[in-house]
Amino acid sequence: KIRTRIIFNKSEKQENKNKRISLSEIRYLPEKYSSPLAVNIYGDKVAIILWSKENPFAVVIKNKEIADGYRKHFEIMWKISKN
Repeated sequence: KIRTRIIFNKSEKQENKNKRISLSEIRYLPEKYSSPLAVNIYGDKVAIILWSKENPFAVVIKNKEIADGYRKHFEIMWKISKN
């Protein structure tokens, strides 16, 4: 039972209406900011994932300062995203 905050592209809003994502708070950014990258921040780790059909790729960085920096970036995006 982990609570999450997720930022999706606006184009995924309709898809998410049909799904139940419990314990998650979701916001959306305009399509022009769309990217195949996902960034997961947890503890002192950051996972950067490229969701490519041909060659999916992930990098996990374990560093408190980097995780804190990504959290600050996420907070800015969270403030400008819409419900």
